[in-house]
Amino acid sequence: MTDDNDFVIEISARPETNTNKSADAELDVMGAEIKDGDFSLRKLTHITVTDGSVLTRCTFQGSLITAGGLGDGGAPSIYKNCNFDGCKIERTIPGHARFVACSFNGATIQNMQFLDAEFIDCVFDDALIRDVVFDADKWDADPSETPAYRYHNNDFSSARLRNVSFRGGIDLDSQKLPQGEGYLLIRNAGRALTAATREIQTWESESCRTSADISLGVLQRNAARKQKNLFIEKEFIAQGLTPECTYRLIQALVDA
Repeated sequence: MTDDNDFVIEISARPETNTNKSADAELDVMGAEIKDGDFSLRKLTHITVTDGSVLTRCTFQGSLITAGGLGDGGAPSIYKNCNFDGCKIERTIPGHARFVACSFNGATIQNMQFLDAEFIDCVFDDALIRDVVFDADKWDADPSETPAYRYHNNDFSSARLRNVSFRGGIDLDSQKLPQGEGYLLIRNAGRALTAATREIQTWESESCRTSADISLGVLQRNAARKQKNLFIEKEFIAQGLTPECTYRLIQALVDA
């Protein structure tokens, strides 16, 4: 049931696209193949893409997506060459969504956990990514097995990453990462974190030792899940530290 300010776009095996760009809308894609669909400039209060749907060259440009699932069901839902430029996506469940050669230029992605998703050849120019987890493996995966989900050749080089975690064995050398002064790439994380732990044990300040130990504990948990290299904001490990301790901790991490 809908009213004048609210309608539902339902797409099944034979899609019929409602092109009315209302203030509020819902999008349901259930086991469908959609090509060149225009879902731009919408306020999608709920989205459901499920059962191995395939969206090719679809545009969500400038849309707001605030709830629902991008890849529900057992089979992955695939987005190929889709345009999410200027889109704002938040508090939505990614599920098993696979994004291939999609653009997220100028997009805002926040409060999201990509625990079963995949990103391949995607571009995030000038995107704001905040409070987001990218995870390439299942929590109960065998440590000796290859990560379950693919992250390959994605361009984050001009994105703004705020409280973003790469976990589960994502190959950071296969991504283009930001190079600014505010970021830190920690190579050989296991060895680096061991060296950093030794370093903080030499500090006189108990409060600095405690703060650094908490931050290193978070990084150690990420490294334990197949994450060989870590990429963080420097301010993350600077929390509660004096400038001198921050400098010494960073040096310990990069010199290991």
